[in-house]
Amino acid sequence: MVRSAYLPEDNVLSSLFDQVRGERSGGAKLRGNALSERAVERGLNLTELDLALSATSSVDARFKAFQGWLERGTSALGVFVADSEGLSMFESGVREGYVAAAAELGGLLSRLAAVLPEMDEGSTTLRLRSGALVELVACRTELGRFTVGLLLERALGAEQIVAVRTGFAAAAGAATTMGREV
Repeated sequence: MVRSAYLPEDNVLSSLFDQVRGERSGGAKLRGNALSERAVERGLNLTELDLALSATSSVDARFKAFQGWLERGTSALGVFVADSEGLSMFESGVREGYVAAAAELGGLLSRLAAVLPEMDEGSTTLRLRSGALVELVACRTELGRFTVGLLLERALGAEQIVAVRTGFAAAAGAATTMGREV
């Protein structure tokens, strides 16, 4: 598997994760906004992800925990995370073409956002001939632009999209920067 050049090495990320764990030990929990809390009703429980992430230290283990959380919480047939260049952070149950499509679409959405600054990249749903959907959730973080892709039978709701973004930022050990240029 080709790893994205945008993430720091394991030892650097491990120290960042240790710092985050220390900040959370004061009782703070991983939380999104009110929409994220409602996503729990639909299966994306951020507290569950927080617990899984706190038990890991390596980048691969964190993304594995995120992957499992996505699969359980959305009943996804496949999931992946791609960086802005189309390099996969991880993929499960999807073809490489989905990852490449995510990068192409992400670049297009970035260019459109430059023309329409009020546009929220949000998510994009592609319908496949089989009837399945590929949901591409835009995630801007301090580490750059990423796309979380899910192969689904039905589209995500607004609450779930917020939870996916929040969960990705936690797994990557990064702050989200939606609405700001990175």
